[in-house]
Amino acid sequence: MLPTIILGLLCAALGVLGFDISCNSNLAVYWGQNSGASGSLPYQKPLGAYCDDSNVDIILLSFLYILKGTGGYPVLNFANICDYTTNSSVPVFPGTQLMHCPDMGRDIKYCQSKGKVVLLSIGGATAQLNSDAATFSQQVWDLFMEGSSPYRPFDDAIIDGVDLDFEQSSQMNIIQFANNMNQLFKSGTRKYYLTAAPQCPFPDANLGNLLAQAHVDMAFIQFYNSGWCDNSKYGLPRWPQASIS
Repeated sequence: MLPTIILGLLCAALGVLGFDISCNSNLAVYWGQNSGASGSLPYQKPLGAYCDDSNVDIILLSFLYILKGTGGYPVLNFANICDYTTNSSVPVFPGTQLMHCPDMGRDIKYCQSKGKVVLLSIGGATAQLNSDAATFSQQVWDLFMEGSSPYRPFDDAIIDGVDLDFEQSSQMNIIQFANNMNQLFKSGTRKYYLTAAPQCPFPDANLGNLLAQAHVDMAFIQFYNSGWCDNSKYGLPRWPQASIS
């Protein structure tokens, strides 16, 4: 296997467009919490707008933040996009708080047509992470991938996998969930990815066991919000100031 730095140089030299797991130059961005809003940019743009950026390779939809909500279904939150709490025209499926977001479904397919990988990030800072691993993994497969459900938040759009951003402890068996998802991925007709977003202190308090005991394709390490190794250790602002717009 070529050293990572050589692979990265080759990818750059060949002008690789879109995601390529063999490259070390892939750029992953979390979208969905309006973090880029400031000054003349009061709101984040729809998902599709960011897929026109050739620098972006992986987009993580942030977040599925309640694993088991009303009716036993998960709950999504994408800030100002498809927000049923502030926009009565955004529908939820009957007996649930699960939003129906057809515009996002169209954007997901557009992003994939541009060579981007689109993952659904589960968790976040305010997540409610209690569910049964077997039930929840099958729900994720049925609602967002190649499974079958009358409740499809993104209609016929199929995401490319899931990201685990567990920032607090969970009563769900996360290793069982990961193993279940990897088995479901094998039953599909396309390539899927399981990723995780641990904080940089090692091992991560909430994801350390997952990384040690289950297969994860990629890790997106959080350097920005840890007292041990965030930017402030290097004389820089603690929170990154850059954002995509």
